[in-house]
Amino acid sequence: MDGLGCGWEEGSVNVEGKATVFWYRNPIAAVQYILGHRPFKAHLSYAPVRQIDASGERIYAEMWTADWWWKTQASFPLLENGSTVVPVILGSDKTMLSTLSGDKSAWPVYLSIGNLSKAKRRSVKSNGLILIGLLRRCPNGPKTHTIKIAYQESMATMLRPLEEPAKSGIKVLCADGRTHHVYLRIASFLADYPEQCNITGVKYGWCPRCEIDPDDMPGFNRRPRRRHPQRYEDMSFENCPNIADAHAGCNIYASMNIDRLYQLLKGVFKDHTWEWMVDFLKDIYGAKKALELIDERFFALPRFSDICQFGNKLSRVKQWTGSEYKDMLKVWLATL
Repeated sequence: MDGLGCGWEEGSVNVEGKATVFWYRNPIAAVQYILGHRPFKAHLSYAPVRQIDASGERIYAEMWTADWWWKTQASFPLLENGSTVVPVILGSDKTMLSTLSGDKSAWPVYLSIGNLSKAKRRSVKSNGLILIGLLRRCPNGPKTHTIKIAYQESMATMLRPLEEPAKSGIKVLCADGRTHHVYLRIASFLADYPEQCNITGVKYGWCPRCEIDPDDMPGFNRRPRRRHPQRYEDMSFENCPNIADAHAGCNIYASMNIDRLYQLLKGVFKDHTWEWMVDFLKDIYGAKKALELIDERFFALPRFSDICQFGNKLSRVKQWTGSEYKDMLKVWLATL
């Protein structure tokens, strides 16, 4: 990133006697770049607000309209003389690097801040989302527990510069021409469910946000309690470090966002609702007739704007993309 003002550093973690290398750069430099980038002047906010519509309903749009910022701002004993909170947003997703040299993969780590409007954060050309690290995939063979520890140690090294600014803050020259005293707090972590398990240290199958037992999920009819930032023997891996321990005001479990692809589209829809419907129809019509009926229903959908046209072999497709799941959801009730 031109203008970031810092180079890449190399780190390593020990994975069962083998050194696994990763690369990173100072996350504070990325925050300073975003806050001081002049084209972002009209798209930055330095204080939380409450927006109300004409009917008196609360509007939640940008991060500065949410309750987290209000609660965090109020938690500081003294916030004056231009002091403000900078909600740090992190994101990571396992990415394939090459299919020609051994299917190599890695975890790129990105950073943005909640002070920047979501339109600019999402824009590829705006430079509102900055790559701050690249974690290599661990060598084949190590246990899941070992991989989680390696992931945690790599992330801890990469994010260590944010520990002190979360407590005492730093001075940053911002795009509005003023120098603000800002406190950098990790607010949100965007990741797929497998990465959520890695970053929280939670065992696969458990919820990264609450305390519900996986066996109790069917028929669950009460609101689960949010996870308090401490380890539980039955939920988390033993002796697995947690990056939140060193960052003031960070509840890593509450910072996990819902994974739309794996938890909603693939989880709730494909793995539960869809499979339930298919099994229900098979019990009534038999396996062959049930699949034929599903194909006929989707194939018979009339043409309309923004409605996908499905072929007559829908039930034979083994793997769907996220966009295709969304298209199926649009017509789900109609096909039922």
